[in-house]
Amino acid sequence: MEVNSMSSILTTLAQSKQIANAVLKKVKDKGYALSSDLGTLASLNEVAESNLASALASKINGKADAATTISGYGITDAYTKTEVDNAISESQAAVLKPGGSLAAEGIVAGLLVEGNLGKVYNITEDFTTTDSFVEGSGKVHPAGTNIYVVDVSATSTPSYKFDVLAGSYGVATQSGNGLMSASDKTKLDNADVTAYTAGNGISISSHAVSAVVDSTNANGLSVGANGLALAAATTTAAGAMSAADKAKLDDADVTAYTSGDGISISSHAVSAVVDSSNANGLSVGASGIALAAATTTTAGAMSAADKSKLDSADVTAYTSGNGINITNHAVAAVVDTTNANGLSVGTNGIALAAATSSAAGAMSASDKSKLDNADVTAYTGTGAIDVTNHVVSIAAATTSAAGSMSAADKTKLDDIEIATAQQITDMIAELDSL
Repeated sequence: MEVNSMSSILTTLAQSKQIANAVLKKVKDKGYALSSDLGTLASLNEVAESNLASALASKINGKADAATTISGYGITDAYTKTEVDNAISESQAAVLKPGGSLAAEGIVAGLLVEGNLGKVYNITEDFTTTDSFVEGSGKVHPAGTNIYVVDVSATSTPSYKFDVLAGSYGVATQSGNGLMSASDKTKLDNADVTAYTAGNGISISSHAVSAVVDSTNANGLSVGANGLALAAATTTAAGAMSAADKAKLDDADVTAYTSGDGISISSHAVSAVVDSSNANGLSVGASGIALAAATTTTAGAMSAADKSKLDSADVTAYTSGNGINITNHAVAAVVDTTNANGLSVGTNGIALAAATSSAAGAMSASDKSKLDNADVTAYTGTGAIDVTNHVVSIAAATTSAAGSMSAADKTKLDDIEIATAQQITDMIAELDSL
């Protein structure tokens, strides 16, 4: 029994040593020092800075003292308490909060206060925005739209407004707004589209209005789901000028071409030119050559109205007269060929030929020059005829010398007794008394 007891004791001691060694190892693994490793520090009740190694003392001295603020620990890259409080306040203000439902008349400026910032209101009927809304006035929104209060100021002074948050548009009816107003829906429903008919270039079928292209004269023009299109011209099909063709045209040597009658060429630009003194309504501009309709004061093209007047005119009342011949509405001048004396009429109008030595006619400029330069000094007057400075005059006759009449006729004329007006009056009175 004693042997067994001693053996048990030895076993227990061995196990205790193993446990102690394991505990010591755990303590060392945790970084704790044993009193046997501390040297002289183990015998000290208090450790002063002078008892520490200089490196350890420097590290301890580099640590901040206890403080109650971030700046007290020397930290400069963290938010302060004030900044954190402001951020939390702003974040709370940005959170949308339910504000309940409002009728349209409940949307009043009195709601635009700081305490309502972020509050969302559901509007229970159609309403129209005012200047109190971010989007401005005049916008129509249907019932069910949500609005909320926002601060639109960019400064420290707040400025509160309503903003439309969400809503949906229903189909408009004549009694309720929707994707269009009720009044516009009424106008649309009552519109008389049967009054519209297709015109040139337009086709109307079942309310669908479409452009129509004359395929026989399209010259590259077509119309499809994407709209009108003009294909580029090719060597076999007319169309729009392509960029490549434009480059060829710009590079073309047009120096061989010069302006001609009615055409001006300048810096590759070829333009039509109108003789303004004889335009008679003809003009040329950016859209091309134009001929204006004639008026009662200005020559030009015959308008459709004038053509209608002309076709309706009763020309049977007009007959040919002297110098005029009317046949099948054609009015022409007529010349008496037996007494024309150079006068003629043709497609260009009435003409008077210049006189020659064998045919009568108008005096030519050369004949006028000859006449003005004629030497008439060779001619002198005789008797009662006097020639002075190309002027031929006849002297008055006397009883002794002939002039504008013979001397004998002058004597007879002088011998005629001419009664005075009084004598004639007396003679008439005497005759009346008989």
